[in-house]
Amino acid sequence: MSEVPRRHFLVALGGAVAAPLTFASAAVAHGRRRRVTVYVAGDSTAATWPADTAPKAGWGQALPPFLDSRRVDVDNEALSGASSKSFVEVGLLDKILATIGPGDYLLISFGHNDEKTDDRHTDPFTTYQQYLSMYIDGARRTARTRYWSPRSSGAGSTRPATPPRAMATIPGRCGNWARPCGYR
Repeated sequence: MSEVPRRHFLVALGGAVAAPLTFASAAVAHGRRRRVTVYVAGDSTAATWPADTAPKAGWGQALPPFLDSRRVDVDNEALSGASSKSFVEVGLLDKILATIGPGDYLLISFGHNDEKTDDRHTDPFTTYQQYLSMYIDGARRTARTRYWSPRSSGAGSTRPATPPRAMATIPGRCGNWARPCGYR
């Protein structure tokens, strides 16, 4: 990957997430080092796309080259079309929470599908916050660090900053989505 696309990707992902993950130290379990896993929960913008759809790729798919593959694994569970609600309903959050451990990271990327008017819909200041709280609380039980990776709303939306604003106002959670949330 050339330096220009790499630089653009790091800027898009944000230094608050990329820098700690790039230099993430391996977690210590029972006195020995273990690999750190970065879990990705999200929609099409983070999903892994088939090779025949290139250059289409989600940011979760593009993440591994920026991490030390000797110490960090990426488990990208992002699903095209998912909202914070439907991701939970199909069991993907439970799958992550069953394996996430101390020292691992959970990157969360939802927003534009939550605005859909179908079964995926969530209200920004009620059900969206309730579903995101499920991610935070679940990761908090086992992982030591979680990060928000908020999405802006979809193209043509009348509420372009609603998901990040809604995330920032979840009571007792992160007040600033660009910084690590919770334990370190």
